[in-house]
Amino acid sequence: VTVSPLSGAEFDVAKPVTDPVDFLSKSGETLGPEAFLSVVEGVFTTAVKIDKVQMVQPGRLMVIRLHARELFADDKIDVRPTRYDLIDRIVSSLAAKPEGIKFEMVFLMGSSFLEDSDMPVDESIEMERVGSFLRLSIERDADPATLSGGIMPGDPSDITIKFYVHGELEDDDVEEELISDDNQEVIGELGDQGVQNDQGPLQ
Repeated sequence: VTVSPLSGAEFDVAKPVTDPVDFLSKSGETLGPEAFLSVVEGVFTTAVKIDKVQMVQPGRLMVIRLHARELFADDKIDVRPTRYDLIDRIVSSLAAKPEGIKFEMVFLMGSSFLEDSDMPVDESIEMERVGSFLRLSIERDADPATLSGGIMPGDPSDITIKFYVHGELEDDDVEEELISDDNQEVIGELGDQGVQNDQGPLQ
């Protein structure tokens, strides 16, 4: 599996600077690695019901797990409009990085198709939801280079979001971490044709 940054045009969305996280990124202020992970944890715990927060490596890697209904309506691929503020705060946190440091988010959904079905992964609602979440993040000003996404074996109602902190020259090491962390993940990039993996476009 190759982990690649997302590609695509950024889209300016005017937002009022009322949130402390938003203010930090827009005013040029930054968050240190541990502060970034702490702020992101607070963003989620105050906005949605989360199942688990795990600080895998303090200052380096945090994993958040939640139910799909917290972000998506039943059988829908689009993010609930009521969660746009959550995404705005995540985007602002990702942007508030100090010089020489990179913040990254990996959005993963569980999928039974990887084990129990011959149905192509790209036709699953899980992969469509991944693409929808990542595209919306970019539309709301996320740097595509900070985002990745995909699916992993598991319950389709489970969402796992990983937040990484690393030096900008450590990309190779982080890619290895992303792959080894869950070695059966299917992680792709967002191109002009939708979410893609090495086998082609995942519409």
